[in-house]
Amino acid sequence: MADHFPLESSPLLRHLPPAQHAALDRASKRQLYKAGETIFRLGEAPEFIYIIESGGIDVLLPSEGKEIILASFAEGSFFGE
Repeated sequence: MADHFPLESSPLLRHLPPAQHAALDRASKRQLYKAGETIFRLGEAPEFIYIIESGGIDVLLPSEGKEIILASFAEGSFFGE
């Protein structure tokens, strides 16, 4: 598995010129998460923009002892911006 996500495959970034892809690639990092792992919590500022390479994530809101799914994101989506 490569260390970086192929930025040109992302709908968000695919129209950028190659020089900008190269700069973003140098600044990016691939991070793997396990199913159910928390990426960041309510009230925490995200450190990055996250691009989902595979799988999906749910944005959860704690509410009266349970969690409500606010949004779901699938492969190719981005969040944290």
